Amino acid sequence: MKKIELKHLSLNPDIFGKSEKYTPKPWNGHKLPERDRIAHADKLFKEFQSIITKSNPAIEGFQIEFHGQSNSYLETKSLESQTQGIYLLNQRNIKSKGSSIPVATVYFPRGKPNAFLARQCR
Repeated sequence: MKKIELKHLSLNPDIFGKSEKYTPKPWNGHKLPERDRIAHADKLFKEFQSIITKSNPAIEGFQIEFHGQSNSYLETKSLESQTQGIYLLNQRNIKSKGSSIPVATVYFPRGKPNAFLARQCR
């Protein structure tokens, strides 16, 4: 193969166009806490339903803060659904007595919390 020469660009066929083995992105090391997933889901579902029941139907939406376990990772990707108008507003860590508690604030428009629950419970 001949070397392609352009005034502004030189492409060496020995470098460009050769295949390379895929290298996956390094794992970030976050471990989710060990727990009974079904019991945890039931607890969250009941808490969420309680919040929905107590919310004022006249308002356009509301915010909920999700708190993770101290010194652990809070999975936030599943909290947001922009197509439903559900937005992750912020994500932070609260320092307390030598530990760090992950917190995420999520906005839910009126009528969308049930869509969120349906998606989480699949």
